Amino acid sequence: MARREIEITISEPGDDYGKTFHIRRMSAWDADRWGRRVIYALLQSQVEIEDLDIEQGIAGLVGRGLELLAYIPPETADALFDALTDCVFRRPDPRHPGVEVPLRPDDIEDALTIAILREAVFRLHTDFFSGVQRLFSPDGKATSDMGAEDAPKPAA
Repeated sequence: MARREIEITISEPGDDYGKTFHIRRMSAWDADRWGRRVIYALLQSQVEIEDLDIEQGIAGLVGRGLELLAYIPPETADALFDALTDCVFRRPDPRHPGVEVPLRPDDIEDALTIAILREAVFRLHTDFFSGVQRLFSPDGKATSDMGAEDAPKPAA
């Protein structure tokens, strides 16, 4: 099975309006490594982050999004953002949609485009968790698909 891919065409007014970008999801191995690096950096930041369950790994990052990287020192956050950016390719000519080139800093002229692409890459890597988040109870433990009447009762 091929990795998921999406195409983003910038529709926001600005210098990048109409530019098309292709985003290809990292391998599961690289995505896991990226998620662990985020979690490790968050732990090293020693900032108490409410409602973050480190035990869930990258799944615990899903509901929080990229704002978590604000808790991480800039040099570490930059490396994490660079890993996401490595998933983005520029499609320079709409007449040849199969042609893509690695994204370079000069390809983007509007800061809003950076935010749009980062959010899209993050969502591409984490959206599959939204479908399984219901498998996790509020205490972070996996639950089954049994009915409420069949679920174990808490000990008194």
